[in-house]
Amino acid sequence: MARLLKQGVTTHGVVLDCYHMNDLDATTIQVLSDTQEKLEVRKVRFAIANAKGRLQDILAATNLPKRILGGDPRMSVEDAVRLLRSLPPSGSTTPSSQGATNVPELMASFRRKTPAATSLRSGTKPFVNGQILVSSGLSELDGALGGGLLLNTLNLVETSPPSDETLDVGAAASDALAVDLLRYFVAEGVADGKQRVAIVAPDAAGFIQEQLPLELSLAQRQVKQQLAETKDDTTLTIAWQYGKYEEKQKEKQRFCHSFDLSKKMHIEMLGANEPIKIDPLVWMDSNATVSEVYELLYCAIEEVVQQEKTKEKDQVLRVGVLGLGSPLLGPPDATHMTALFTFFRRLRTLLGGSKSAVCLAVLASDALSAFPTAFMNELRHVSDSVLALNSFAGTRDLLPDELHEFQGSLTLRKLPRVHALACHAPSNTRFGVKRERRKLKIEKFHLPPEGSRSSNSSTCGSNTPSTGHSSTDPLAF
Repeated sequence: MARLLKQGVTTHGVVLDCYHMNDLDATTIQVLSDTQEKLEVRKVRFAIANAKGRLQDILAATNLPKRILGGDPRMSVEDAVRLLRSLPPSGSTTPSSQGATNVPELMASFRRKTPAATSLRSGTKPFVNGQILVSSGLSELDGALGGGLLLNTLNLVETSPPSDETLDVGAAASDALAVDLLRYFVAEGVADGKQRVAIVAPDAAGFIQEQLPLELSLAQRQVKQQLAETKDDTTLTIAWQYGKYEEKQKEKQRFCHSFDLSKKMHIEMLGANEPIKIDPLVWMDSNATVSEVYELLYCAIEEVVQQEKTKEKDQVLRVGVLGLGSPLLGPPDATHMTALFTFFRRLRTLLGGSKSAVCLAVLASDALSAFPTAFMNELRHVSDSVLALNSFAGTRDLLPDELHEFQGSLTLRKLPRVHALACHAPSNTRFGVKRERRKLKIEKFHLPPEGSRSSNSSTCGSNTPSTGHSSTDPLAF
Protein backbone atom coordinates (compact mmCIF):
# COMPACT_ATOMS: atom_id res chain seq x y z
CA MET A 1 0.00 0.00 0.00
CA ALA A 2 2.84 2.38 0.84
CA ARG A 3 4.48 1.54 -2.49
CA LEU A 4 1.31 2.47 -4.39
CA LEU A 5 1.00 5.78 -2.55
CA LYS A 6 4.66 6.56 -3.19
CA GLN A 7 4.34 5.75 -6.89
CA GLY A 8 1.21 7.83 -7.13
CA VAL A 9 2.91 10.98 -5.82
CA THR A 10 4.07 13.04 -8.79
CA THR A 11 4.51 16.67 -9.62
CA HIS A 12 0.79 16.79 -10.38
CA GLY A 13 -0.75 15.14 -7.34
CA VAL A 14 -1.90 11.67 -6.26
CA VAL A 15 -3.02 8.83 -8.53
CA LEU A 16 -4.59 5.63 -7.21
CA ASP A 17 -5.45 2.47 -9.08
CA CYS A 18 -9.15 1.66 -9.17
CA TYR A 19 -8.45 -1.91 -8.10
CA HIS A 20 -7.13 -0.67 -4.77
CA MET A 21 -9.76 2.00 -4.09
CA ASN A 22 -12.13 -0.42 -2.34
CA ASP A 23 -9.35 -1.57 -0.03
CA LEU A 24 -8.68 1.93 1.32
CA ASP A 25 -10.56 3.93 3.87
CA ALA A 26 -10.72 7.67 4.53
CA THR A 27 -7.90 7.59 7.08
CA THR A 28 -5.48 5.75 4.76
CA ILE A 29 -5.81 8.02 1.74
CA GLN A 30 -3.54 11.01 2.25
CA VAL A 31 -2.13 13.71 0.03
CA LEU A 32 1.68 13.43 0.12
CA SER A 33 4.30 15.74 -1.36
CA ASP A 34 7.51 14.56 -2.98
CA THR A 35 10.06 16.27 -0.75
CA GLN A 36 13.03 14.25 -2.06
CA GLU A 37 12.86 15.52 -5.63
CA LYS A 38 11.91 19.07 -4.52
CA LEU A 39 9.37 19.29 -7.31
CA GLU A 40 6.33 21.50 -7.49
CA VAL A 41 3.23 19.73 -6.24
CA ARG A 42 0.12 20.40 -8.21
CA LYS A 43 -2.76 21.76 -6.12
CA VAL A 44 -5.17 18.85 -6.41
CA ARG A 45 -7.20 17.73 -3.41
CA PHE A 46 -9.64 14.80 -3.47
CA ALA A 47 -12.61 15.31 -1.12
CA ILE A 48 -13.14 11.68 -0.13
CA ALA A 49 -15.35 11.06 2.90
CA ASN A 50 -15.46 7.33 2.23
CA ALA A 51 -13.30 5.72 -0.43
CA LYS A 52 -15.82 2.96 -1.19
CA GLY A 53 -18.23 3.92 -3.92
CA ARG A 54 -17.11 7.58 -4.17
CA LEU A 55 -15.35 7.54 -7.56
CA GLN A 56 -18.19 9.47 -9.18
CA ASP A 57 -17.85 12.26 -6.61
CA ILE A 58 -14.12 12.46 -7.28
CA LEU A 59 -14.70 12.65 -11.03
CA ALA A 60 -17.31 15.39 -10.57
CA ALA A 61 -14.92 17.45 -8.42
CA THR A 62 -11.97 17.38 -10.82
CA ASN A 63 -11.16 17.89 -14.50
CA LEU A 64 -8.55 15.10 -14.71
CA PRO A 65 -8.98 12.45 -17.40
CA LYS A 66 -11.38 9.75 -16.33
CA ARG A 67 -8.88 7.07 -17.26
CA ILE A 68 -6.64 8.18 -14.40
CA LEU A 69 -9.36 8.00 -11.76
CA GLY A 70 -10.93 4.72 -12.72
CA GLY A 71 -12.59 5.48 -16.01
CA ASP A 72 -10.41 2.79 -17.64
CA PRO A 73 -10.08 -0.23 -15.28
CA ARG A 74 -7.26 -1.68 -17.44
CA MET A 75 -4.92 1.25 -16.70
CA SER A 76 -2.25 0.46 -14.16
CA VAL A 77 -0.57 2.82 -11.72
CA GLU A 78 2.55 3.10 -13.90
CA ASP A 79 0.45 4.10 -16.96
CA ALA A 80 -1.47 6.65 -14.87
CA VAL A 81 1.72 8.19 -13.56
CA ARG A 82 3.17 8.38 -17.07
CA LEU A 83 0.01 10.04 -18.42
CA LEU A 84 -0.17 12.48 -15.54
CA ARG A 85 3.49 13.53 -16.03
CA SER A 86 2.70 14.36 -19.65
CA LEU A 87 0.28 17.08 -18.50
CA PRO A 88 1.62 20.68 -18.47
CA PRO A 89 2.78 22.10 -15.13
CA SER A 90 0.39 23.96 -12.90
CA GLY A 91 1.94 27.36 -13.63
CA SER A 92 1.29 27.26 -17.39
CA THR A 93 -2.00 28.15 -19.04
CA THR A 94 -3.55 25.41 -21.13
CA PRO A 95 -6.99 25.03 -22.62
CA SER A 96 -9.45 22.79 -20.85
CA SER A 97 -9.48 20.34 -23.81
CA GLN A 98 -5.96 19.14 -22.92
CA GLY A 99 -7.15 17.88 -19.55
CA ALA A 100 -5.66 20.54 -17.31
CA THR A 101 -7.01 20.57 -13.81
CA ASN A 102 -8.96 23.46 -12.46
CA VAL A 103 -9.51 22.49 -8.84
CA PRO A 104 -9.44 25.28 -6.23
CA GLU A 105 -7.25 24.81 -3.22
CA LEU A 106 -9.02 23.39 -0.20
CA MET A 107 -7.94 26.21 2.10
CA ALA A 108 -9.43 28.82 -0.23
CA SER A 109 -12.89 28.13 1.22
CA PHE A 110 -11.77 28.93 4.77
CA ARG A 111 -13.08 32.16 6.20
CA ARG A 112 -12.26 33.48 9.62
CA LYS A 113 -15.35 33.86 11.75
CA THR A 114 -15.67 37.49 12.75
CA PRO A 115 -18.46 39.19 14.69
CA ALA A 116 -21.11 40.71 12.48
CA ALA A 117 -20.97 44.45 12.11
CA THR A 118 -23.62 46.12 14.25
CA SER A 119 -25.16 49.55 13.91
CA LEU A 120 -26.43 49.74 17.48
CA ARG A 121 -25.71 52.93 19.33
CA SER A 122 -23.88 53.06 22.62
CA GLY A 123 -25.97 51.95 25.58
CA THR A 124 -28.61 50.15 23.49
CA LYS A 125 -29.53 46.56 22.70
CA PRO A 126 -32.02 44.98 20.27
CA PHE A 127 -35.46 43.79 21.26
CA VAL A 128 -38.37 42.00 19.61
CA ASN A 129 -40.16 43.41 16.55
CA GLY A 130 -37.17 45.51 15.52
CA GLN A 131 -37.29 47.60 18.69
CA ILE A 132 -34.29 49.01 20.56
CA LEU A 133 -33.92 49.16 24.32
CA VAL A 134 -32.04 51.54 26.57
CA SER A 135 -31.40 51.08 30.25
CA SER A 136 -33.40 52.92 32.88
CA GLY A 137 -30.27 53.09 35.03
CA LEU A 138 -31.55 50.42 37.43
CA SER A 139 -30.96 46.82 36.42
CA GLU A 140 -33.88 45.52 38.51
CA LEU A 141 -36.27 47.90 36.76
CA ASP A 142 -34.91 46.83 33.36
CA GLY A 143 -35.66 43.22 34.24
CA ALA A 144 -39.18 44.11 35.37
CA LEU A 145 -39.87 45.94 32.09
CA GLY A 146 -38.55 43.06 29.98
CA GLY A 147 -35.11 44.49 29.23
CA GLY A 148 -35.35 48.27 29.53
CA LEU A 149 -37.09 51.30 28.06
CA LEU A 150 -37.96 51.42 24.38
CA LEU A 151 -36.53 54.17 22.22
CA ASN A 152 -38.91 56.81 20.84
CA THR A 153 -41.35 56.37 23.72
CA LEU A 154 -42.84 58.60 26.42
CA ASN A 155 -42.70 56.87 29.80
CA LEU A 156 -44.80 58.26 32.64
CA VAL A 157 -44.04 57.67 36.34
CA GLU A 158 -46.86 58.61 38.67
CA THR A 159 -47.18 58.49 42.44
CA SER A 160 -50.04 58.02 44.84
CA PRO A 161 -52.17 61.11 45.55
CA PRO A 162 -52.09 62.45 49.10
CA SER A 163 -54.83 61.73 51.60
CA ASP A 164 -55.76 63.32 54.89
CA GLU A 165 -55.52 60.05 56.78
CA THR A 166 -51.78 59.64 56.22
CA LEU A 167 -50.99 63.36 56.60
CA ASP A 168 -49.25 63.34 53.18
CA VAL A 169 -46.47 61.10 54.51
CA GLY A 170 -47.14 58.38 51.94
CA ALA A 171 -47.41 60.89 49.09
CA ALA A 172 -44.09 62.54 49.97
CA ALA A 173 -42.41 59.14 50.22
CA SER A 174 -43.86 58.13 46.85
CA ASP A 175 -42.54 61.33 45.30
CA ALA A 176 -39.08 60.55 46.69
CA LEU A 177 -39.14 57.07 45.11
CA ALA A 178 -40.19 58.55 41.76
CA VAL A 179 -37.38 61.10 41.92
CA ASP A 180 -34.93 58.26 42.59
CA LEU A 181 -36.00 56.59 39.34
CA LEU A 182 -35.43 59.88 37.51
CA ARG A 183 -31.99 60.18 39.13
CA TYR A 184 -31.07 56.73 37.86
CA PHE A 185 -32.38 57.55 34.37
CA VAL A 186 -30.42 60.79 34.02
CA ALA A 187 -27.24 59.44 35.64
CA GLU A 188 -27.15 56.48 33.25
CA GLY A 189 -26.97 58.79 30.25
CA VAL A 190 -24.22 60.89 31.84
CA ALA A 191 -22.16 57.84 32.88
CA ASP A 192 -22.37 56.29 29.41
CA GLY A 193 -20.42 59.19 27.96
CA LYS A 194 -21.82 58.78 24.44
CA GLN A 195 -25.42 59.73 25.19
CA ARG A 196 -26.96 63.17 25.43
CA VAL A 197 -29.11 64.10 28.42
CA ALA A 198 -31.64 66.90 28.85
CA ILE A 199 -33.24 67.55 32.22
CA VAL A 200 -36.46 69.58 32.55
CA ALA A 201 -37.13 70.47 36.16
CA PRO A 202 -37.52 73.44 38.49
CA ASP A 203 -33.98 74.43 39.43
CA ALA A 204 -32.50 72.02 36.87
CA ALA A 205 -28.94 73.15 37.65
CA GLY A 206 -29.38 72.27 41.32
CA PHE A 207 -30.86 68.90 40.41
CA ILE A 208 -27.82 68.03 38.32
CA GLN A 209 -25.31 69.17 40.92
CA GLU A 210 -27.00 67.69 43.98
CA GLN A 211 -29.20 64.78 42.90
CA LEU A 212 -27.19 62.73 40.42
CA PRO A 213 -25.70 59.66 42.19
CA LEU A 214 -22.12 58.48 42.15
CA GLU A 215 -21.14 56.05 39.40
CA LEU A 216 -19.35 53.10 41.02
CA SER A 217 -17.61 51.51 38.05
CA LEU A 218 -15.46 54.62 37.53
CA ALA A 219 -13.53 53.93 40.73
CA GLN A 220 -13.20 50.28 39.76
CA ARG A 221 -11.76 51.21 36.37
CA GLN A 222 -9.28 53.55 37.97
CA VAL A 223 -8.05 50.83 40.32
CA LYS A 224 -7.71 48.33 37.47
CA GLN A 225 -5.84 50.89 35.38
CA GLN A 226 -3.39 51.53 38.19
CA LEU A 227 -2.81 47.80 38.62
CA ALA A 228 -2.28 47.38 34.88
CA GLU A 229 0.30 50.19 34.82
CA THR A 230 2.31 48.63 37.64
CA LYS A 231 2.54 45.28 35.90
CA ASP A 232 5.15 44.58 33.24
CA ASP A 233 4.14 44.67 29.62
CA THR A 234 3.52 40.97 29.03
CA THR A 235 2.55 40.73 25.40
CA LEU A 236 1.35 37.54 23.81
CA THR A 237 4.13 35.75 21.88
CA ILE A 238 2.56 32.46 20.80
CA ALA A 239 -1.15 33.28 20.69
CA TRP A 240 -0.51 36.86 19.60
CA GLN A 241 -3.65 36.96 17.45
CA TYR A 242 -5.82 36.98 20.57
CA GLY A 243 -4.54 40.43 21.43
CA LYS A 244 -7.26 42.08 19.37
CA TYR A 245 -9.96 40.39 21.45
CA GLU A 246 -8.55 41.95 24.60
CA GLU A 247 -8.81 45.38 22.99
CA LYS A 248 -12.43 44.73 22.07
CA GLN A 249 -13.21 43.78 25.65
CA LYS A 250 -11.72 47.04 26.87
CA GLU A 251 -13.75 49.07 24.37
CA LYS A 252 -17.01 47.25 25.15
CA GLN A 253 -19.68 49.58 26.52
CA ARG A 254 -21.88 48.68 29.47
CA PHE A 255 -25.63 48.62 29.08
CA CYS A 256 -26.40 49.53 32.71
CA HIS A 257 -24.08 51.10 35.27
CA SER A 258 -24.09 50.89 39.05
CA PHE A 259 -24.71 53.93 41.22
CA ASP A 260 -24.54 54.97 44.85
CA LEU A 261 -27.49 57.15 45.86
CA SER A 262 -25.78 58.32 49.04
CA LYS A 263 -22.99 60.17 47.19
CA LYS A 264 -22.83 62.77 44.45
CA MET A 265 -21.50 62.19 40.97
CA HIS A 266 -17.94 63.28 40.30
CA ILE A 267 -17.50 66.73 38.81
CA GLU A 268 -15.15 65.31 36.18
CA MET A 269 -17.85 62.96 34.87
CA LEU A 270 -20.40 65.77 34.77
CA GLY A 271 -17.95 67.98 32.91
CA ALA A 272 -17.22 65.28 30.33
CA ASN A 273 -20.92 64.88 29.45
CA GLU A 274 -22.79 67.80 30.92
CA PRO A 275 -26.60 67.54 30.68
CA ILE A 276 -28.71 70.19 29.02
CA LYS A 277 -30.62 72.20 31.63
CA ILE A 278 -34.16 73.45 30.95
CA ASP A 279 -35.84 75.33 33.82
CA PRO A 280 -39.53 76.21 33.28
CA LEU A 281 -39.54 78.57 36.27
CA VAL A 282 -37.38 81.00 34.29
CA TRP A 283 -40.31 81.74 32.02
CA MET A 284 -42.66 82.12 34.98
CA ASP A 285 -40.55 85.03 36.21
CA SER A 286 -41.29 86.84 32.95
CA ASN A 287 -45.05 86.78 33.68
CA ALA A 288 -45.78 84.19 31.00
CA THR A 289 -49.09 82.36 31.01
CA VAL A 290 -49.44 78.62 31.54
CA SER A 291 -49.99 77.98 27.85
CA GLU A 292 -46.92 80.00 26.95
CA VAL A 293 -44.78 78.15 29.49
CA TYR A 294 -45.69 74.75 28.07
CA GLU A 295 -45.20 76.07 24.54
CA LEU A 296 -41.73 77.34 25.38
CA LEU A 297 -40.97 74.08 27.16
CA TYR A 298 -41.93 72.06 24.10
CA CYS A 299 -39.91 74.32 21.79
CA ALA A 300 -36.83 73.87 23.98
CA ILE A 301 -37.13 70.08 23.86
CA GLU A 302 -37.83 70.15 20.12
CA GLU A 303 -34.68 72.19 19.53
CA VAL A 304 -32.56 69.60 21.35
CA VAL A 305 -34.15 66.76 19.39
CA GLN A 306 -33.59 68.54 16.08
CA GLN A 307 -29.94 69.13 16.94
CA GLU A 308 -29.46 65.41 17.46
CA LYS A 309 -31.10 64.71 14.09
CA THR A 310 -28.61 66.89 12.23
CA LYS A 311 -25.58 65.11 13.70
CA GLU A 312 -23.93 62.48 11.55
CA LYS A 313 -23.27 60.15 14.47
CA ASP A 314 -26.43 58.83 16.10
CA GLN A 315 -26.60 59.34 19.85
CA VAL A 316 -29.29 58.38 22.31
CA LEU A 317 -31.05 61.42 23.75
CA ARG A 318 -32.51 61.04 27.24
CA VAL A 319 -35.09 63.60 28.33
CA GLY A 320 -35.99 63.65 32.02
CA VAL A 321 -39.01 65.75 32.98
CA LEU A 322 -39.98 66.68 36.54
CA GLY A 323 -42.61 69.06 37.87
CA LEU A 324 -45.27 68.81 35.16
CA GLY A 325 -48.68 69.93 36.39
CA SER A 326 -47.12 71.58 39.42
CA PRO A 327 -48.98 74.47 41.08
CA LEU A 328 -45.81 76.50 40.52
CA LEU A 329 -46.66 76.63 36.81
CA GLY A 330 -50.22 77.77 37.34
CA PRO A 331 -53.54 76.95 38.98
CA PRO A 332 -55.15 73.59 38.05
CA ASP A 333 -57.88 75.09 35.87
CA ALA A 334 -59.14 74.23 32.40
CA THR A 335 -56.41 76.27 30.74
CA HIS A 336 -53.73 74.36 32.59
CA MET A 337 -55.30 71.00 31.70
CA THR A 338 -55.54 71.94 28.02
CA ALA A 339 -51.92 73.12 27.90
CA LEU A 340 -50.66 70.04 29.73
CA PHE A 341 -52.58 67.60 27.56
CA THR A 342 -51.39 69.35 24.38
CA PHE A 343 -47.82 69.23 25.64
CA PHE A 344 -48.04 65.47 26.30
CA ARG A 345 -49.54 64.76 22.90
CA ARG A 346 -47.00 66.86 20.98
CA LEU A 347 -44.11 65.45 23.01
CA ARG A 348 -45.10 61.88 22.21
CA THR A 349 -45.33 62.74 18.51
CA LEU A 350 -41.92 64.40 18.65
CA LEU A 351 -40.33 61.38 20.32
CA GLY A 352 -41.92 58.97 17.85
CA GLY A 353 -40.44 60.86 14.90
CA SER A 354 -37.00 61.31 16.41
CA LYS A 355 -33.98 59.18 15.59
CA SER A 356 -33.16 57.93 19.08
CA ALA A 357 -34.87 59.84 21.88
CA VAL A 358 -36.54 58.52 25.01
CA CYS A 359 -38.35 60.45 27.75
CA LEU A 360 -39.11 59.71 31.39
CA ALA A 361 -41.65 62.10 32.92
CA VAL A 362 -42.64 62.20 36.59
CA LEU A 363 -46.09 63.31 37.73
CA ALA A 364 -45.88 64.16 41.42
CA SER A 365 -48.62 63.72 43.97
CA ASP A 366 -49.54 67.40 43.94
CA ALA A 367 -50.50 67.19 40.24
CA LEU A 368 -52.48 63.99 40.76
CA SER A 369 -54.47 65.53 43.59
CA ALA A 370 -55.07 68.84 41.81
CA PHE A 371 -56.50 67.52 38.54
CA PRO A 372 -59.60 65.34 38.08
CA THR A 373 -59.22 61.58 37.76
CA ALA A 374 -60.68 61.55 34.24
CA PHE A 375 -58.04 64.01 33.06
CA MET A 376 -55.24 61.91 34.57
CA ASN A 377 -56.59 58.87 32.72
CA GLU A 378 -56.30 60.82 29.48
CA LEU A 379 -52.65 61.60 30.21
CA ARG A 380 -52.02 57.91 30.88
CA HIS A 381 -53.49 56.95 27.53
CA VAL A 382 -51.41 59.56 25.71
CA SER A 383 -48.24 58.11 27.23
CA ASP A 384 -46.58 54.96 25.90
CA SER A 385 -45.98 53.36 29.28
CA VAL A 386 -47.19 54.10 32.79
CA LEU A 387 -45.44 53.12 36.02
CA ALA A 388 -47.20 53.69 39.34
CA LEU A 389 -45.24 54.04 42.60
CA ASN A 390 -46.98 53.72 45.95
CA SER A 391 -45.25 54.12 49.29
CA PHE A 392 -46.26 52.17 52.39
CA ALA A 393 -45.30 55.03 54.70
CA GLY A 394 -48.10 55.78 57.15
CA THR A 395 -49.94 52.51 56.43
CA ARG A 396 -47.41 49.89 57.47
CA ASP A 397 -49.59 48.77 60.39
CA LEU A 398 -52.29 47.71 57.93
CA LEU A 399 -49.94 45.63 55.77
CA PRO A 400 -49.52 41.86 56.08
CA ASP A 401 -46.32 40.54 57.59
CA GLU A 402 -44.81 39.48 54.25
CA LEU A 403 -44.82 43.12 53.02
CA HIS A 404 -43.08 44.70 55.99
CA GLU A 405 -39.67 44.34 54.34
CA PHE A 406 -40.72 46.62 51.46
CA GLN A 407 -41.03 50.40 51.53
CA GLY A 408 -43.44 50.58 48.60
CA SER A 409 -44.78 48.92 45.47
CA LEU A 410 -44.27 49.40 41.74
CA THR A 411 -47.12 48.62 39.35
CA LEU A 412 -46.79 48.35 35.58
CA ARG A 413 -50.06 49.90 34.49
CA LYS A 414 -49.23 50.20 30.80
CA LEU A 415 -46.44 48.98 28.54
CA PRO A 416 -45.55 50.44 25.11
CA ARG A 417 -46.82 49.00 21.85
CA VAL A 418 -44.20 49.89 19.24
CA HIS A 419 -44.16 48.09 15.87
CA ALA A 420 -46.69 45.63 17.27
CA LEU A 421 -50.39 45.31 18.07
CA ALA A 422 -49.75 43.96 21.55
CA CYS A 423 -47.20 44.91 24.17
CA HIS A 424 -44.60 42.68 25.74
CA ALA A 425 -46.21 40.39 28.34
CA PRO A 426 -44.13 40.47 31.53
CA SER A 427 -44.17 37.65 34.04
CA ASN A 428 -45.37 40.00 36.77
CA THR A 429 -46.88 43.48 36.83
CA ARG A 430 -46.46 44.35 40.51
CA PHE A 431 -43.19 44.48 42.39
CA GLY A 432 -41.94 45.45 45.80
CA VAL A 433 -39.63 48.43 46.30
CA LYS A 434 -36.85 48.54 48.88
CA ARG A 435 -35.13 51.86 49.53
CA GLU A 436 -31.73 51.41 51.08
CA ARG A 437 -29.21 54.11 51.83
CA ARG A 438 -27.09 53.38 48.78
CA LYS A 439 -29.48 51.72 46.35
CA LEU A 440 -33.05 51.27 45.27
CA LYS A 441 -34.12 47.64 44.87
CA ILE A 442 -37.09 46.26 42.98
CA GLU A 443 -38.09 42.67 43.74
CA LYS A 444 -41.05 40.39 43.20
CA PHE A 445 -43.57 40.04 45.98
CA HIS A 446 -43.24 36.81 47.92
CA LEU A 447 -46.47 34.89 48.14
CA PRO A 448 -47.66 34.32 51.71
CA PRO A 449 -48.39 30.79 52.96
CA GLU A 450 -51.69 29.22 52.02
CA GLY A 451 -54.59 30.35 54.16
CA SER A 452 -52.91 33.56 55.36
CA ARG A 453 -53.97 35.84 52.56
CA SER A 454 -56.15 38.71 53.60
CA SER A 455 -59.61 38.67 52.10
CA ASN A 456 -59.88 42.47 51.91
CA SER A 457 -57.08 42.92 49.36
CA SER A 458 -57.55 45.83 47.02
CA THR A 459 -58.23 45.33 43.32
CA CYS A 460 -57.08 47.30 40.32
CA GLY A 461 -60.32 49.24 39.86
CA SER A 462 -61.08 49.89 43.49
CA ASN A 463 -60.24 53.59 43.20
CA THR A 464 -62.70 54.15 40.38
CA PRO A 465 -65.73 56.04 41.69
CA SER A 466 -68.91 54.04 41.38
CA THR A 467 -72.11 55.62 40.11
CA GLY A 468 -75.69 54.60 40.00
CA HIS A 469 -75.13 53.01 36.62
CA SER A 470 -73.26 49.70 36.32
CA SER A 471 -71.04 51.00 33.47
CA THR A 472 -67.42 51.96 34.16
CA ASP A 473 -65.17 54.60 32.67
CA PRO A 474 -63.56 53.16 29.48
CA LEU A 475 -60.45 55.28 30.10
CA ALA A 476 -60.01 54.11 33.68
CA PHE A 477 -57.00 51.95 34.44
